[in-house]
Amino acid sequence: MYIKHLLAVWAVLWSFTAFAQISQREMTNYSAERVMKYRNKLGLEPGQVDFIKKVYNTNSAEFNNLKWDLDETNLQLSELLDHPKIDSEAAMQLMEKVMALESEIKIKRLSVYLSIKNQLTPEQQELLSDGSPSDDMVLVDGSVALKVRKSKGSKEEPLYVIVEGSETRIVEKPKQFDPNDIESVQVLKGASAETLYGSKAKNGVVIIKLDKKRKKK
Repeated sequence: MYIKHLLAVWAVLWSFTAFAQISQREMTNYSAERVMKYRNKLGLEPGQVDFIKKVYNTNSAEFNNLKWDLDETNLQLSELLDHPKIDSEAAMQLMEKVMALESEIKIKRLSVYLSIKNQLTPEQQELLSDGSPSDDMVLVDGSVALKVRKSKGSKEEPLYVIVEGSETRIVEKPKQFDPNDIESVQVLKGASAETLYGSKAKNGVVIIKLDKKRKKK
C-alpha cells in the first residue's frame, strides 16, 4: 500500500511540471481541430491549411501509438499494484516507463502547438484568441469555468481534484476561479486516471492546480 501511494504521489507531482508555462486554454485554442474549424473566419491561406493538415496527420499517428503504449503500461502497473505483495523493482520500472511515455506525449503536443501557432499571423492569432470559446474551457465574467463535454444522455461527471500547495481535495463541482489563481489544468482519462484515483475516476479526472504563491480568497 505504501509503494502504491508513493507511486501515485510521484506521478501526480511530476505531471504538473511539464506545461507550467503554457495554459490548457492556450493549448486548446491552437489545436488543429479548432484552427481548421474556424479557418474561414481566420482567413487561412491554402498553404497554411495544407501545412496544418500535414502537421496533424503526421503527429496524430505518432500520438496514438504513444497513447496506446501508455494505456498498456498503465494497465500493467495497475495490475501489478493490485498484488498483495508488490515487486518493487518491477513497479518502479513500469512507473519510469509511464513517465517517459507521458513526457513524449507532452513534447509531441508542445511541438504541434508551436508548429500551428507559428504558422499563423499575429492578426490570425488575435482572432483565434477572441473567437468562440474552446469546447473544454470558457471564461465567464472574468473567472474560469470548466465546460465538460459528455455523451448524449449521460449524467456522469469526471472527478474534480483541486491542488493548492500541499493540500489536495476532491470536489463534486469546481467553483469559478480567477484565471490568475490557476497554475495549470490537466485531464486524465482511462487507465491512467483509475491507477491514481481508483474506480471513482472511471469518467476521467480534471486536476486544477492553483498557484500556491497567491493568497487564498
